[in-house]
Amino acid sequence: MKRDTNKKYMNPTETERLLRFEYDRGTVYEEDSGASKVLDVLIPEGDLIDHDQRLFQIQHLKTELSWYAIHFEIRGVIKALQNDDFSRASSLMERIILLADAPYSALRLFVNTLTQSSLLRMREQLPEGATGFDSPGMRNLKLVTRALWKAFVESLESHNHTPESLAILRSNSERIEILPDRLALLSHVYDGIQKFDVKLMEWKQLHLRMVWGHLGGAFAHLDESNELIDYQFEKSRSCRYQNSAEVSDETGYNYEIPTSLRGRPVTDLQRVTVAPFFNDLWKIPDVIYKHIKSKNDNDIESN
Repeated sequence: MKRDTNKKYMNPTETERLLRFEYDRGTVYEEDSGASKVLDVLIPEGDLIDHDQRLFQIQHLKTELSWYAIHFEIRGVIKALQNDDFSRASSLMERIILLADAPYSALRLFVNTLTQSSLLRMREQLPEGATGFDSPGMRNLKLVTRALWKAFVESLESHNHTPESLAILRSNSERIEILPDRLALLSHVYDGIQKFDVKLMEWKQLHLRMVWGHLGGAFAHLDESNELIDYQFEKSRSCRYQNSAEVSDETGYNYEIPTSLRGRPVTDLQRVTVAPFFNDLWKIPDVIYKHIKSKNDNDIESN
């Protein structure tokens, strides 16, 4: 069968016309959206090392694009805060929270449908250093979230408040709407930042579970203590094993901890997983707890 050599297909060796995936047809949609350019970056089907590698690459790209989209919107929130447009800042935080669902759903697809054997086969063929720790999206999110918190604090200070004082003000009533309009909007921004950070930590927790199920290392996590973590860290520096670090638990049983493509034990993920992006935000619940407890204690004494 004669082929049109000017056409582009994702599966060019397919002889059945109905099964071919044609793209880059010069349409306005493909040109404007960049869809053809995105499809061009995918590994050619003939070069896939495993059927699941297509899913693996697409979901990673989806995740990185989502991180970038979130980064873009966070910069919008920062600009809105700097312009005292707190309504806009609150609205964009709602968008960011919904955008954070995309990386989580991509990861769930891995957890629920990718087998351990398939992942390990692909991993064996990946170049050394091809590690998720080098994700540009995650690296840039760590930086831009610092700028977001700084802008939020500065907006509060312009209204003679701090995150702590706003939290105490809020704790005296469950009704945010009784706050002055500007503070009520900033209160919504605060809630949005907290919900967003929870979403990020949920993603990291699910990622850790995926590592446990597809690479291993759960036993080391569940059995760990501060001393064991330190021992694993020192042991891995001079480990004679190519793909794993050998660790002895308190019973004397030797087990191997799988390593990342960078050669680090997967137990390193534990430290990353529990860390929030907005550290100062998580001091606020302690402030509210102490305030309410003190208030309740004083009420009891007065009675």
